[in-house]
Amino acid sequence: MQDNGVSQRWNVVVTGGEAPPRRIVKSLIDNAELVIAADSGLDTCVSWEVEPDLIVGDMDSVANTAVLERFSHERVIKAPREKDETDTELAFRYSIERYSEPVVIVGGGGGRVDHLLGIFSLFHRAQTPCSWITDRDEITRVDGLFRRDLPIGMTVSFFPVGRTSARMRSTGLKWKLDGLEWSSGDAGLSNVVTQRPFTVEMMSGKLVCIHSHRTSAQGGGDEQ
Repeated sequence: MQDNGVSQRWNVVVTGGEAPPRRIVKSLIDNAELVIAADSGLDTCVSWEVEPDLIVGDMDSVANTAVLERFSHERVIKAPREKDETDTELAFRYSIERYSEPVVIVGGGGGRVDHLLGIFSLFHRAQTPCSWITDRDEITRVDGLFRRDLPIGMTVSFFPVGRTSARMRSTGLKWKLDGLEWSSGDAGLSNVVTQRPFTVEMMSGKLVCIHSHRTSAQGGGDEQ
């Protein structure tokens, strides 16, 4: 994984909700600089037999709190139950404030729509995740020059994020994005990959690219 063509390092925040099978994120987890479990993301880590470096949250959703006894107090960052941020947001903010690596969020699929929108809202901020991988989809930030190697015929969708209008051009998509200007509320749904890799180059603003990883070619990669 690369972030803006520079970083080969990343941190992972594993959150609650439906997560992808471990095989989908094995390389991502195994090569992460830091793995943070956000509350019941600890349950996902346990099911994957992955030991997180840190656990962040109010711990009200952890299935078996006895698991917390395996970790030193320094590795468990307990938050009050009544707070303004979600546990995922706390873990994300902890990572970006203390470490320089880009952040990938894993999990958070299914469940309550407000929780889904809460994670998606992180892409509207000045500092955003580079990707979010749920049980079925991958949502990736698009800024600068973005290349993605996905099977021809795969459906991809794009949404503008942030406060700046998105202007872009593309190659390898059935419906070109050239000359379009999108702001909040616009979207490009169900575009189709016609060339490997396809590219999106941002003239201004940012997008997110959404596609299913259930049928994506394992070994396809992205460069930003």
